[in-house]
Amino acid sequence: MSAIRARQAVRGLFIDPTGALLLLFTGSRRGDRFWLTPGGGIEGGESTFDALARELREEVGYTLEALPEEVWSRTFDYVSSRGPARQSERYFLIQTRRFEPSFDFLPTEEERQEILDWRWWTEAQIRAAANERFAPAALPDLLAEVTGRLSLP
Repeated sequence: MSAIRARQAVRGLFIDPTGALLLLFTGSRRGDRFWLTPGGGIEGGESTFDALARELREEVGYTLEALPEEVWSRTFDYVSSRGPARQSERYFLIQTRRFEPSFDFLPTEEERQEILDWRWWTEAQIRAAANERFAPAALPDLLAEVTGRLSLP
C-alpha cells in the first residue's frame, strides 16, 4: 500500500463586480472532468505568494501584485497518477473586472490539454447546473459566503 503524499495548494477566487466567479473546466487523462478555481500546488521552496502568483499567471495570465485576503481552506484526499494524496488548499479572494483568461503561459502541453474551457459563473448558475461537477462540491456555499461580505451592485 502506498503512503499518502502531502500536497499544499493555493487557489484564486476571481470575483467580478456582479459576484460571478471565474472557473476553469478541466479534464484529466483518467477522464475526470470538473469546474474549479485557478491555482495549484506549491513547489519546493516557494512562498504562498510566489506559488499563487505563478499559478495564476500560468493558468489565466493574471499578474498578482500582492497576496490577497485568504477566505477559505480545505483538506481532502484523492488519487492521482502518482498515487494517493492529501491536499491542503488555501483560497484567496481577488476582486477584479471580468476578463478573458490567457493560457499562453501554461508551461507544458499536458497542462494546456487539461484546461478544456472557462466561464464566469454566478452562485445561482452553479446551483442550477445539475449535470456539472464542481470542486469543491461546497463551491456555491463558499461563493455565497464570500459575496455576502462584499459590496456588490
